[in-house]
Amino acid sequence: MARVFISVLGTTDYVECNYNSPDSDVTCRSRFVQEATLLMNCSDWAETDRILIFTTEDAEKRNWVDNGQTDRNTRQPKIQEGLFTRLKNLVLKPSIENIRIPEGKTIDEIWSIFNLIFGRIRRSDEVIFDITHSFRSIPMLVMVILNYAKVTRKVSLDGIFYGAMESLGNLSEVEKMPLEDRHVPIFNLSAFDELLDWSVAIERFLESGDGSMASRLVSRKAKLIRKAKKAQDDGADALARIASAIETFSGVISTCRGKQINQSIKDLKRSISLGKSSQIAPALVPLLEYLEERLEVFSGDDVDDGLKAVEWC
Repeated sequence: MARVFISVLGTTDYVECNYNSPDSDVTCRSRFVQEATLLMNCSDWAETDRILIFTTEDAEKRNWVDNGQTDRNTRQPKIQEGLFTRLKNLVLKPSIENIRIPEGKTIDEIWSIFNLIFGRIRRSDEVIFDITHSFRSIPMLVMVILNYAKVTRKVSLDGIFYGAMESLGNLSEVEKMPLEDRHVPIFNLSAFDELLDWSVAIERFLESGDGSMASRLVSRKAKLIRKAKKAQDDGADALARIASAIETFSGVISTCRGKQINQSIKDLKRSISLGKSSQIAPALVPLLEYLEERLEVFSGDDVDDGLKAVEWC
C-alpha cells in the first residue's frame, strides 16, 4: 500500500499567491497550487510514495520546466522556476514524475488519457488528487478513473483538492493586487466522492441486505478525522451510528434471528432520525430520507415485521 498524489498541470502563466486551507495551519506562497497541496498534505510521505504530474507537451514546456513563459510586453522568456524545480525544492521523499498526455481533443485522445492515468494507479494506492488546473473533461474523467480503480484495484481516495483562485477575481485583477492580499483557499471536495459511496452503500443494503460497505465507509471516515486531528465530528458520529445499525440489522436478517428483528429496526430508524438532526452533510439527508421511506414497511409488530423480513429476503 502506497500513497500517490495526482494532478494535471495547465499552460496558464500562473501568478504567485498565498495558498491556505481550513484544514491546515500551513500557508504556502507559490505560483503553483500543487506545491501548496503537497506541502499541506504530503510532507510526511515516504520514499515508496509517488507524485505524478500529468502535462500536455505545451504545459510541460510552459510550466513544468523553468523559464517557459513569455513576458507579454517584452516578448522575452520570463525568468521563473517551473513546477518541477519548485517540487524538488520541497525536499519531499516521494519520487516525482511527469507523464505526457494528449490534448484530449478527440475521443481517442480522451481514452488515451484514461489509460495513461489508470495505468499509473497501483493496487491499494491511497490517492490524493488536486483538481485545480485540470482542463476540459479531465476532472470528470479522473473521478471515473478513481471510482473504477476502487473496484478493480481496491484504491482509496484520501482527498480531492481545489484552489479557488476565482475567489479573488479574474487573472488580470489578481495580478494588480498586492501579493500580501492574494489569499487563495484550498478546499477539500472529498465529501462529493463520499456522497457517491454512501449512495452505493445504501442501495446495496436496500437491494441485497448487505450492510458491510456502510461499515467500511465509517471506518475510513474515522481514519481521515484522526489524520486531521479533530477531537470530535458530530456528522461522523451520526454516520457511525447509522452504519452500526445497518450492519446489525443486516446480520439479524442474514442469520434469521427473528426475535431481534423488531429491536434492530427500531435502532436503525432511531439512528437515521438522529442523523438527520445532527451536523451531517446536507446532501446526505435525502439519501437518509429514502432509506427511512423504504423502512416504513416495518410497523413495529413482531409477527408482521418477521413477515416483512421474509419479503425483504
